[in-house]
Amino acid sequence: MTARIRTYLALFLATFAQFAFAQSEPPASAPVTSPAAGIGYSTVQDALVALKATPGVQVDITKPDGWVIVNEPGNIQWSFTPSTHAAYPAVVRRAIKINSGGEVYIEMSALCQAEKAPCDKLIEDFKGLNEQMRNSI
Repeated sequence: MTARIRTYLALFLATFAQFAFAQSEPPASAPVTSPAAGIGYSTVQDALVALKATPGVQVDITKPDGWVIVNEPGNIQWSFTPSTHAAYPAVVRRAIKINSGGEVYIEMSALCQAEKAPCDKLIEDFKGLNEQMRNSI
């Protein structure tokens, strides 16, 4: 596991450590990853500017790799790739959700404005991070 992934995983776990997962797999009705789904912004830059201006958000920059992590109230985390990342510019939005049965799962969507292959790898990396988080809790 690379240092970037370890750093990111530690940050994500620290942010959402108060939640326990009721199951190792999300409920069938819960969308886990929808990379083509909208995130509410037309560009990655629009998302970053708007989120930074939102009251109540916490903005962190990981070291040494420079990911911009924005945590919103309501257990929502936005991860913006650094300019050195192959998938730049891209953002991944993850939210902790609870279904009607009380089961907790991660809902993930992304906007990637890079080439398809780096974008696909970014999504796969985040799927792996989600799984590592589930396994560690």
